[in-house]
Amino acid sequence: LQITHALSADSEIEKGFVWAQIAVVVALYSVQMGWEPRPFLALAGVIIVMSLMQTSYRSSFRDETTKLPGSRAFEMAAKRLGRRYSLAIVEIDQLKETNNHYGRSIGDQVLALVAKKIVHASGRGKVFAHDAEHFLILFPATSPQNTLVPLERVRKAVEAACFVLQNRKLVRDVRRPVGNAD
Repeated sequence: LQITHALSADSEIEKGFVWAQIAVVVALYSVQMGWEPRPFLALAGVIIVMSLMQTSYRSSFRDETTKLPGSRAFEMAAKRLGRRYSLAIVEIDQLKETNNHYGRSIGDQVLALVAKKIVHASGRGKVFAHDAEHFLILFPATSPQNTLVPLERVRKAVEAACFVLQNRKLVRDVRRPVGNAD
């Protein structure tokens, strides 16, 4: 059960830990087979170190709440930009109030759902999570005038968003047409 759970999880540490455990078990049984256990134990150590490095890299470049590229990823993308680009900053209003009223867990769920809407509506723009309630949308080789249509789509998509709280624990996206936003 632990192996099935860890391998289906999204955590490199859990997956690495399971593979390291398997290497240790093989090392223990290798003694009975007349094999040297040290290579298997060394492999277990390498697996754990690699999973820690992968987790560290992932947390540096990806926002855990929204699963979007984070500020470090934006910095790297900005270094590769040419001279012509546009950048939009999108702020989510009332997220702090949502966190204060319903709790951080609910606020994070709302933020993740809003992030999906922004990504879907942004067209060719590359969306980055900037901080708790800000997103950056980068439009390489695009003039500001050519970003107006996708940014209006983003605004309408977020405005039309309708979320329902179920069982005080789960936020669900209730789809409604963009034209019927209240």
